[in-house]
Amino acid sequence: MIVLTSNESGEKLASLLDCNYTYGSSDSLLKNEDIIIRFGNSTKEINTMHIEINNAFAIEVAKNRKLFYYYMKKNRVRTPYCLNADSFPIYAYKNYSEGGNGIILLMSRHDLKIIKERKVKVSIFSRYIPIAREFRVHISKLSNKEFNYLTYEKIPRDIKHDTFIIRNSAINRYEFKKINNIPEINEMAKKALLACGLDFAGIDIAIDDDNIIWVLDVNTAPGIVKSDTQNFYKESLRTYIDFIIKNDYIFNEMYFNQKEV
Repeated sequence: MIVLTSNESGEKLASLLDCNYTYGSSDSLLKNEDIIIRFGNSTKEINTMHIEINNAFAIEVAKNRKLFYYYMKKNRVRTPYCLNADSFPIYAYKNYSEGGNGIILLMSRHDLKIIKERKVKVSIFSRYIPIAREFRVHISKLSNKEFNYLTYEKIPRDIKHDTFIIRNSAINRYEFKKINNIPEINEMAKKALLACGLDFAGIDIAIDDDNIIWVLDVNTAPGIVKSDTQNFYKESLRTYIDFIIKNDYIFNEMYFNQKEV
């Protein structure tokens, strides 16, 4: 078993699972591995027989905004994404964006006209949501029917009363507070996970002012800094790997079905 990672959190996951890690798909470490855990790494050129936890295509679905929009819509998972700027304010996304980079706020049709004139390539738009509460739900399969959840609520801190709260900005500080799992939030996280064809993820979910639940993002390489999160992935993936080993024929059927999504 080996972790094919895209960041340092994948290195930590490998340490927790007591296995090796690599950043490259051509690495000789992969040749004799029967199970590869992809942690945000969707590189496809792996010339070896193996079972993948989080296959490459599923990770691409989560990362590519247009694919994400299509598969969420197909599986009736509510997201703010849309193909056209039909109302304002609205966010314009380049195809890949991380940490708020590559996202443009458009306040009017005049703004839309400007980015078109400047030939800014926009892959998809996202409607503005008046967010009342925001969550990060860590979810992992335990078997083909069982799931494990760990929920944090995103809480702003150190914000002065006379300043605006700007999301996704380094100047504002947030903390993720562990809370009891909320059934409706968990169900939405599970729908998003399965829509992508993933086995585990950190899913960003919001509840708006009208108490409507939205899926904002699916993270295939979530941060695992907190001890609760480390224990969650350590125990959840160990359980899932045991299930795979004991039920190899069931897992392989599940795996190939995922690639057909």
